[in-house]
Amino acid sequence: MNKLQFVLPFGAFVLMVGTSLAASGGFVIPGGASSNSILHAPGTTLDGQTIQKWGQSIDAANTAAAAAMPTATYTDGAGNITAPIASSVARIKGGYDKNDALDAKPTAGVMLADPNNPQGGGPQWTWNADYPNEPTLSYAMPGTNSMALQNWSPSAYVALTFRQPDYYNLQAGMMEHMAIGYGASLMLDHLRGYGFIEFSHFAKEGSSAINNTFEATAVGLQQSGVHFVNDTYQHMYGLLVKGSNQVKCVRTGDGDQPDANCTWPTGIEGQTIIAPHLFGWIQPGTTIVSGGGTNTITLSTPQAGVDQVGPVTENSTDGYFGDYLAFGQAVWTQEHFLDVNNFGDLRFYDHGGSANGGIYHTSMLDLARVENRIGMFNDHPVASLDIGNNADVNMIIGNDPNGYVDRAHWCSGAVVCTIAHPGSGDMDQTFWRVFGAGVNTLDWQWLTNPSRIALIEKNSNRIIMMFPMDGSSPDFFQAINITGGESDVSNGAFTDPDPGVSRDFKFGNKGIAVRGGTKTDVLTVTQYAALPELTEAEIIALVSPQDGWLANDADAHTMAVYENGAWHKIAVGDVIQ
Repeated sequence: MNKLQFVLPFGAFVLMVGTSLAASGGFVIPGGASSNSILHAPGTTLDGQTIQKWGQSIDAANTAAAAAMPTATYTDGAGNITAPIASSVARIKGGYDKNDALDAKPTAGVMLADPNNPQGGGPQWTWNADYPNEPTLSYAMPGTNSMALQNWSPSAYVALTFRQPDYYNLQAGMMEHMAIGYGASLMLDHLRGYGFIEFSHFAKEGSSAINNTFEATAVGLQQSGVHFVNDTYQHMYGLLVKGSNQVKCVRTGDGDQPDANCTWPTGIEGQTIIAPHLFGWIQPGTTIVSGGGTNTITLSTPQAGVDQVGPVTENSTDGYFGDYLAFGQAVWTQEHFLDVNNFGDLRFYDHGGSANGGIYHTSMLDLARVENRIGMFNDHPVASLDIGNNADVNMIIGNDPNGYVDRAHWCSGAVVCTIAHPGSGDMDQTFWRVFGAGVNTLDWQWLTNPSRIALIEKNSNRIIMMFPMDGSSPDFFQAINITGGESDVSNGAFTDPDPGVSRDFKFGNKGIAVRGGTKTDVLTVTQYAALPELTEAEIIALVSPQDGWLANDADAHTMAVYENGAWHKIAVGDVIQ
């Protein structure tokens, strides 16, 4: 029975009045007294007439209160409201509810009962005891969505908006800063209807002066939880075994081979351990219990959850090389992995790069939308694609059939590492190409039989230069034609002892110059010429000699010339004094 409290003016006692009236027309007082009774307060004598007048006033107030509250006309036997309340405001006494079990019944707030199970759970709007400053929409109904929004008008939006006064313009009043929803009539190019997440600066209708002043709201996508202290951690490669609480060390570095003597670092007990490239293969909250300085560490027992399979939930992706594991001291932080400023410049950050409201590292990727540029490890790209500047860059391009270990081992020291697949000159063996639009194509290719790298002009498939990769073939350079001036090849600056004569080609820093035309070339030696010094046996053993070949006879200390099918000694003259 609903109760109405009424405090007598003299404060002697409180009457608890029921909403159902006594048969005599008076009110019911706990203990059985009625409005025509003589009441005696301590030290006070009151006559029945006075009390009766008070009772009549209380009866009138009680009748009015009962008429304003849901009665049998508006409620069913279980107290559920069954008809509308004709009021512009419906206020229900609040309360704190701790509905933390699947089949728990609400103890405070407003609940919309499930029509298929009126006595069961349903959506409940309440003040949650665990979060006392947050009104909470709570459910205890398996297999259902928590809430749905719908709008029958195809020209409207079904959306949830977020509004708050703006930090930089409090005079603007309430402003919209974010909205999530769908608009059936919204147009994207020629497509009608799309879902949206909008970040905005929008004041009430008619506030164009304000709306035309401020940029859009900045955005931060963050993860709040434990992260490594000062983004400092160690890593090893370990062997994961499903259901086990132990992890064996396999190797240390990215490009290392497995090591039977691999040991975990010392002093790592109590540190958080994760498998950052895998999802849930080590359960969240797992720490290292023991094993630092040994080959095998022991992990903590998982906290109570739905799945109880031990801290390791799956076997390693690679049973030989192991999986990358990171571990270190952890602290609760709010880390941003993506920040978007007021003009839409997007920046993706590494671990610890943007946290707790501060930015500490150069972004991994900067999509500079105003300049239409992309920066990688560079917050201020100055070209369409600007890689590096504020961080060491190591780029690997290509697929390695032997896996990530070879990639790490052979490419870790290079700024750019291209992984080629030696073949027979097919397109998939071209590891670098320059295409001159409408002109020609130049390819670097890796060939086989024998293994060679070749620079090839593709119009005529002409090899310009080629380098042996197995030590079995000499380097090859296509003929170089130079017109309009001299050219030289030398280890240092060329010093021509005969500068008055134009040379077609010179090589050696003081050496040989060639001039002339087809079949009329003249070899000019500007210092001295030296013949190969061979014994007579070595001279005779020369293969397929031609008339005019010269050699220095080391046995007779004279020159030899090949003519008419035989080698001939050339007598030397007098000694130069």
